[in-house]
Amino acid sequence: MKPNRSLPRRARGFTLVEAMTVIAILAILTGLSSASFVWLNQATTIRGAAFDLVADLDFARSEAVKRNLDVTVLPLNDDWAQGWQVMVGNEVLRSRAATGGQIGFPSAPTTLTFDGGGRASLATVRNFQICPPSGSVAGRVIRIDPSGLSRSTKVACQA
Repeated sequence: MKPNRSLPRRARGFTLVEAMTVIAILAILTGLSSASFVWLNQATTIRGAAFDLVADLDFARSEAVKRNLDVTVLPLNDDWAQGWQVMVGNEVLRSRAATGGQIGFPSAPTTLTFDGGGRASLATVRNFQICPPSGSVAGRVIRIDPSGLSRSTKVACQA
């Protein structure tokens, strides 16, 4: 079959060289953007874990005031990255699953107890720091003051 020479060159389609050039450019752009997706995933996981922990700390504080009892927040298997529980005595009020292997808690108290007035036990008041395995993403620090109030802010993690 003879090519239709009466059609202008533009109407005949792409050449193989042109198609391969476009595919090569797309492959390069995809490779460059995949690194930012890893960063975005880590940042989202850290932010989510920090907000979950702040919500559970606020819940524990409010339950302590409501019940006028000590409420304890403690890590599962002595590792905050595996999750945590909010407990009154032996009763589990709330349990949070593992945060994932992408983040760690390099600085965290062993447990945190709120008394019936909603104040954090002075013996356990420490900041929680949530960081990625590498220092490429900003982490979060959760500050708890003796009155029991907690807040989350960004922090630079040590690599």
